[in-house]
Amino acid sequence: MVLAVAALVVVVGGMLVLDTGDPSTAVSAGPGPTAAPLLPTSTAADGAGPATSSAAGGTTVTAPGTAATGASQPAGDGSVPPTTGDEAPATAADTTAPVAAAERLTLRAASAEEPHLVLVAGDSLAGAPSWSLEDLAAEDPYLSIVSDFRISTGVVRSDFFDWLPQVRALRDSYHPDVFVLAMGANDLQSFPGGPGQPLSDEWLDHYGERVGQMFDDLEGTLVVWIGLPPMGDSRLADSMAPINETVRDQAEQRPWVRYLDLFPAFGDGNGGFVTHGPGPDGQTAKLRGDDGVHYTGTGGDLVASMVKAIIDEHSPEPVPLPTTTVAPTTTGPPAA
Repeated sequence: MVLAVAALVVVVGGMLVLDTGDPSTAVSAGPGPTAAPLLPTSTAADGAGPATSSAAGGTTVTAPGTAATGASQPAGDGSVPPTTGDEAPATAADTTAPVAAAERLTLRAASAEEPHLVLVAGDSLAGAPSWSLEDLAAEDPYLSIVSDFRISTGVVRSDFFDWLPQVRALRDSYHPDVFVLAMGANDLQSFPGGPGQPLSDEWLDHYGERVGQMFDDLEGTLVVWIGLPPMGDSRLADSMAPINETVRDQAEQRPWVRYLDLFPAFGDGNGGFVTHGPGPDGQTAKLRGDDGVHYTGTGGDLVASMVKAIIDEHSPEPVPLPTTTVAPTTTGPPAA
């Protein structure tokens, strides 16, 4: 398959890596550190002004049932002891926007020949969950993952990188069964041409319109929007809730969209940030990077497990894997 803006390079037995051929969209051949900056030079990170760095990222495809080359989780997902008084609650449950069962989109039955293709796209917060989904796909013959995440991007700065046409291009190139989106932490900026004041009513209305258009372009596909988690960076901490609520409102209007709320699993129960909490195995681990923004490997695993639970909820029973019957051997009487 060929994307309108790129060409695929195949690594047999591992990942397919999308090389854009454009240094402004440099390819990530494997996972980098989860603590990479979201916006090196933007107001969302340091108040220095609009983003000026390149929208670096890349698209990878992991075949079902095969290990993704270079896709192991980064170190540091539990090696730091918990901070006293900063642990998450003992249990972490995912919360999704309610959708009436009768209205929910039902995926086709997956098979080993045609696994569910899950496309993960967004900013750098999409990175760790996409690598964790690749790890799940390495053990699941019914799952195949395509990833396209680009640092410093988001909904707002369409003059820097516009996700609306990119989402349409990915949709038309891959025809995914599930489209997972994760972005927003870079969006505390003015829209090109206005509205200018982030989080104002006019700004949030325009934000919702752009997200809603993205959802409408994916009608007929199961869409999972990963909400923003609580932030340890004080400049972001109070801004995630209004963005999340705006996206949730758009999701609840569309039965093919599920909004995944990360606050129960990644917060302190009151909307506050924590570094440690129960991972997917229930054991306490470090879930967030030292920057207070990104996920550790275990944090990515937790998000991926929630996404997979939503996919399973919308999936019928898969086509059984083919079985091989071995005829019993018989032994005759010994030769005379």
